[in-house]
Amino acid sequence: MITIAQEPDAYNYSLNLPNLRFRSDKPTIGLKMELGGSLLLQEEYNAPPQDGVLNIQIKHLVHSFMGFTLPIYTNQITVHDLAIQDLKLTFTDGEEEIIRSYKILKGYLHTSIKDISSYFRNFWLNLTPQHSQAYYHQPLYLTALPLEEESIRIRARMVDGSEVVKTLGKLEANKLQSVNLNPGKMIYHLGGEYVYFEAFTVNTKGQEVRFKRFFFKEHYEFQSDVFFYQNRLGGWDTLVLNGEMLIRHKNVAQTAIIEEIEHEYFNELGIEFEKNSGYMSTKDDHRQYLDFMASKVRYFLYQGNLVPIVMTENKAEEIKGSLNGHTFSFRLADTSQYHPEIGATPQYLTIT
Repeated sequence: MITIAQEPDAYNYSLNLPNLRFRSDKPTIGLKMELGGSLLLQEEYNAPPQDGVLNIQIKHLVHSFMGFTLPIYTNQITVHDLAIQDLKLTFTDGEEEIIRSYKILKGYLHTSIKDISSYFRNFWLNLTPQHSQAYYHQPLYLTALPLEEESIRIRARMVDGSEVVKTLGKLEANKLQSVNLNPGKMIYHLGGEYVYFEAFTVNTKGQEVRFKRFFFKEHYEFQSDVFFYQNRLGGWDTLVLNGEMLIRHKNVAQTAIIEEIEHEYFNELGIEFEKNSGYMSTKDDHRQYLDFMASKVRYFLYQGNLVPIVMTENKAEEIKGSLNGHTFSFRLADTSQYHPEIGATPQYLTIT
């Protein structure tokens, strides 16, 4: 008989998956693991000694096969099919077969939160502060994994003092989805300029959940730079940093001397950015910055487009109880973009 002593919950973050602990009174136990219909693992193990259990770690294997997709700017709601998958486990011992299935979301949630289903029902999967500024052209998304169908709504305080509520669409159950809340687009949806808007969802019981408020600001600060990244909860967040930016261009020439004349036959171009965050005025801002540092999927709004970047140095030091600012360095992931744009055509914002 197969006994499963420990297994995942119905919903799990990939990096929170517990070790599998199981045993059988038969000589061998087989384990088959499938993710999204694809085979990850199929092994046969010798049964442990009496009263012992097999203990198998699976979280890093599962996490490494989880994917991601960027939100699509032209869509009001983007479904991220690759970031949530069904994990199917099959246990066999030659006499008995047990099949279990679980929902896996790519990411990590602090283990102090025990009821992950309740978290998915009530919160956006974003580290954007509960109240924050949002700029006209800023890429702004909120991501959710509803367990039932929900309506996504915005409630705005208009500049004339009136209140306007609009429904932007519906979120499907058990799918990871991002809602496009670009502040410029919200002016169109609301029919005019606003002071702030709240984004929330309404469940089948009519309850309003997942509140975040954004105060409208038309223009970026002079030193502002915009970063877009996948956070550890599986959502997509924007970070606007207002500190100074230092840009280093380099050109390393490869040369050869032919008949006493030196020729330049290859140029290795490079560009590195050093960005200061500016002072972090709240704990939420600092928490989001640290989350941005830990992300492996980051984009930089560069010459009107979101382009992938690679961090080269991202150490952060803070003095407890003081205003802190941080400096980090990065370069463009696409080396063909090391060539500067030539200025022959106007720059328009293209958030893709």
